[in-house]
Amino acid sequence: MIAVAVISGVAGWQLHDWVKGAGVQQHQIELGTGIDAPETLIQQPVRAFGERNESVVPTAPMGQSAPMVQNALAQIEALFAALYEADTDAEAQLHQLISGYTKELTDQERWSDLLVLRQRLVVLDPNTAEHHYQLAQVQTQLQLYDQALYSLYFILQDAVMGPKAQALEQYIKKRIRFAQGITVPPIKEGAHHVVEATLNRGKVRLSLDTGASITTLTPSAARR
Repeated sequence: MIAVAVISGVAGWQLHDWVKGAGVQQHQIELGTGIDAPETLIQQPVRAFGERNESVVPTAPMGQSAPMVQNALAQIEALFAALYEADTDAEAQLHQLISGYTKELTDQERWSDLLVLRQRLVVLDPNTAEHHYQLAQVQTQLQLYDQALYSLYFILQDAVMGPKAQALEQYIKKRIRFAQGITVPPIKEGAHHVVEATLNRGKVRLSLDTGASITTLTPSAARR
């Protein structure tokens, strides 16, 4: 059973009225495994909620989610309200709805919209570690590394999601180090600068030429 947290910020949204009046739609979708491995954040396309539109779908700006996402959030929040009222059918509908919209947004590579969806799920259900992990995945996809590390912080010791969260944390830290670059001190030799490199465990000095298009070695260095 999904842990449900009631947050004071949603008290005035009248979610109970949405459940009775909105008539949450039932969608038949194809379920998938979702985003998983840190190195392969983009999964194979999955059709959901009708035929896929082959035209280019623009990504909504941050903070301005598309109508589809707004509709998804309204339905998801209504189902959370139903769960709070012990509606036994709401849990299955909620899983199905979240999976369907996640697959559709991932298929269309609408990462900003998916970020809005994941952020809302963390607010609605903060005790579910998987929501924090999936939010961190989307933030990593958007190269929001600091935010992703913050999202993972809360679940690093979780009994189920902890190992995956730690693996994603290490992946993010590697990406940060790569983005910052590596500093190699140059060595001045006459009018030129050289750097010391390691090739097949052997040390060699290479002349530094910022305009060069290829790297060359002397025959003796190549034999070593």
